[in-house]
Amino acid sequence: MSKLISWVSASAFPIISAVTPLLVSSLSAPLQAAEVGTFSHQDIDRHTVVAVASPYGEGLHQLLVLQQLTNRQQCWAINSDGQTIEPLLLQFDFTGICGRATDSNGYSIRMGGQDLGWRYSLQVVDRNGERLLIGKSTSRKQQPELLIGRIIGTPNGFGKFEMEPGWRITQRTFNGEKLGHYYFTHEKSLASMTQQMSVVNR
Repeated sequence: MSKLISWVSASAFPIISAVTPLLVSSLSAPLQAAEVGTFSHQDIDRHTVVAVASPYGEGLHQLLVLQQLTNRQQCWAINSDGQTIEPLLLQFDFTGICGRATDSNGYSIRMGGQDLGWRYSLQVVDRNGERLLIGKSTSRKQQPELLIGRIIGTPNGFGKFEMEPGWRITQRTFNGEKLGHYYFTHEKSLASMTQQMSVVNR
């Protein structure tokens, strides 16, 4: 149990430290590349990846993405309720076996072939008796929230999101090579989507 709390806490409250100008430069290069469309995406077998509402703090949840990379050991198990999972990767060294993303460094939204990047954040919220995965504009409050996934009810533990129609999890690629970053992908553009019923009604 202490191991689980430590893992969730570490992902929920990352330590921010100073970085050198050289490191800043190296980190900004991929972001600049993304702006000009160098990044692309590749589909993932939907049975080998899962979006999870990971609990932390007092009744709070954050997005966690898990991927089964090899068959050496099982990374998670779906519980009998069909809505929650057991994160089995906590029980072994999952390097090279399981992929894991716990924050915006590891996942983002891609729509109509374009990265939304910092413009939209992925959030887990409880509304009307359901747990929702939404995309929310970070700068324009009037922009509708994108409804990406949902869990019927608000179960305790690690809840498994079901993707809304048209949404899927893909993997970022750069010059044809897979990267450790996941996209919540839709073929429609943001402009088209915000005019449809896939937005969250406030």
